[in-house]
Amino acid sequence: METARISALKSALWLALAYGASAAVYILISSRVAGALVQSQEALTRVEELKGIAFVVVTSLALFAVSYGLLRRRDALAERVIQQQAALAMAEQRALVGVMAAAIGHDINNYLSVLHLVHETLRDERTTDSALLDEAGRATLRLAELSRGLRDAAHPEQSPAQEADLAQVVEEALAVVRKHPEVVGREIRFEGGVSVILPLRSALIHQIVWNLVLNAAQVQAGSQAPLIEVRVGAAPGGGWLEVHDAGPGLSEALREKVLAGLFTTRAGGSGLGLLSVRSCAAAHGGVLSLEASPLGGLLARVDLPAT
Repeated sequence: METARISALKSALWLALAYGASAAVYILISSRVAGALVQSQEALTRVEELKGIAFVVVTSLALFAVSYGLLRRRDALAERVIQQQAALAMAEQRALVGVMAAAIGHDINNYLSVLHLVHETLRDERTTDSALLDEAGRATLRLAELSRGLRDAAHPEQSPAQEADLAQVVEEALAVVRKHPEVVGREIRFEGGVSVILPLRSALIHQIVWNLVLNAAQVQAGSQAPLIEVRVGAAPGGGWLEVHDAGPGLSEALREKVLAGLFTTRAGGSGLGLLSVRSCAAAHGGVLSLEASPLGGLLARVDLPAT
């Protein structure tokens, strides 16, 4: 910015000097020539008038030519900027579509992992376990809800939130996510004794719970005493849900980077899980925040409004 300003000042100065020098040379030479050729004072006066008029005409034409060239250059630059902005907007839209497609694929893969585990368990045991079949049915139902959510994304007014108990919806999500291969065997405590009635899109709340619980399980991979706590509560003007873990936690600086999206400290991670959580929370008018958990790890909290 400073370099461009200095360059503009230099160009303007050179133009002013060139104009001043040209005007001075013209006046000196024309005056000497007129004085040598004209004998009477009356004729000299007339010549000086003609010189002045000629000077005005010439400088006006020069100013017109310079102004026209500068304005054409400005218009060309403005058009180029508009084209570049349009190209940038298109690139950003394509990038956003790619990120959202990756996040959706991430969530779909979570449900498919449960279905795969159920399939492998039933095949190995060669028996029909109604409980496992129920889990598979719930996972399939969530996939269908996710599909409907994608279909309704372009018309959110056609898929309004429904009044529901946040604690009950979270508990339903936990019943399925407990069967995920990366969660099986982990201790998950649920504190949701308080009924919190809010306008909710159940499928999106399920995605929030799934992603947060999976993140909590993944950061404790290899831990001798993994622990996940899921809490639900009411707040003035809404409600909240929290997922705590006893993992290594994150510094405040890293929490800010992770919260920004598409950043992770886990090897092989992508940051898509929290991106999905943020999107689902935003669809409710809510927000995601990350803090230090009393368990020693990370606390992920989603605040949801009542309206």
